[in-house]
Amino acid sequence: IYTLSLHDALPIWSAQRAEARGRRRIMSNSANSYQALRNTAAAYRRGDAILRITGTDRRTLGMRLLARSIEYAAVNTAVDSLLLDDDGSAIGTALAIQRDTDIVMMVDAPRTWIDIVRREARTLDVELNIENQIALAVEGPLSWKAAQAVLEDRPVEDVLLGDAVTCQIGGAEVVVARAGTIAEYGYVMIGDEGRIRDAVSPVLAELGDEADPQALRRARIESNYPVLPEQVRGADVLEAGIGWCMTLSREDGFIGSRVRDLPDPSRRVVAAYFDGACPEEGTSVLDTGERVGVVLVPAADCGQKSLALLLLDNPYGVPGLELESGTGTCRTVSRPTIAPVSWAQAIGAEQ
Repeated sequence: IYTLSLHDALPIWSAQRAEARGRRRIMSNSANSYQALRNTAAAYRRGDAILRITGTDRRTLGMRLLARSIEYAAVNTAVDSLLLDDDGSAIGTALAIQRDTDIVMMVDAPRTWIDIVRREARTLDVELNIENQIALAVEGPLSWKAAQAVLEDRPVEDVLLGDAVTCQIGGAEVVVARAGTIAEYGYVMIGDEGRIRDAVSPVLAELGDEADPQALRRARIESNYPVLPEQVRGADVLEAGIGWCMTLSREDGFIGSRVRDLPDPSRRVVAAYFDGACPEEGTSVLDTGERVGVVLVPAADCGQKSLALLLLDNPYGVPGLELESGTGTCRTVSRPTIAPVSWAQAIGAEQ
């Protein structure tokens, strides 16, 4: 038997999804926002909604819903995972935080995903709630400053990658998880929106405020974080190169488990830099006149060199090749395509 309080909360899902798509405070342009993500920090609202699962069978339901196994994940840790449909197609992502008494998921997926949740929860002892809270992500080399403002006296450098800690702001509970999507330092803060923004706004005003969606998308393309649904249009999850967001070796049942039966990819997604403007999605990629693939996901330039994800036939889906597309040439590269500033900068160290 399960308790389901999703119906009345679904308008929250719609409102949060609209706000996440529209953004209320966007930086002046994508180039400035990109520079903030790569050199200081910028914030965005993560996920379309926050789903909280409680009850004795919460872990069983979490295991079914997530493509990445949480069987051996410790309490107070955060796991990034794909969300799959019954056919094994990627329909979204989730950041799942396991705690002593609940699992909190920041879900980036269409509202129809709730139909899968309802079906899987039907025979389980769980309670599901869509929370009227915010999951504010801050990413960039100096994002730790925003996290420190929420953590207050707790040293931010003690929060390791994948950790999730609970603290208080004005007597209200806030969860801070160290997790990111652009290969820089990143944190997600979950709780009351007003309290979180009051704590981090002075820091963000100095560092970069709220991220432009196109700049964030480019940074994710550079770092190999899934860009959905574009990255799986015409490609399965293995061809798309996002298998790291799943646990293919697991033997338990989970939604979309038929991905374990997919054949070895005959095509692969690879990033490429272009000389000149980036061709449109669907533009053919050629090798001395022979079609070997297509432009799958163009990235916004954000003041940088043109970049896109290509879907290429084997054996072309590797870095280091020079190919033609549109009116110019491109060179395939490994990811991350940039050298993240965070890799050479210590958390908590003033620059």
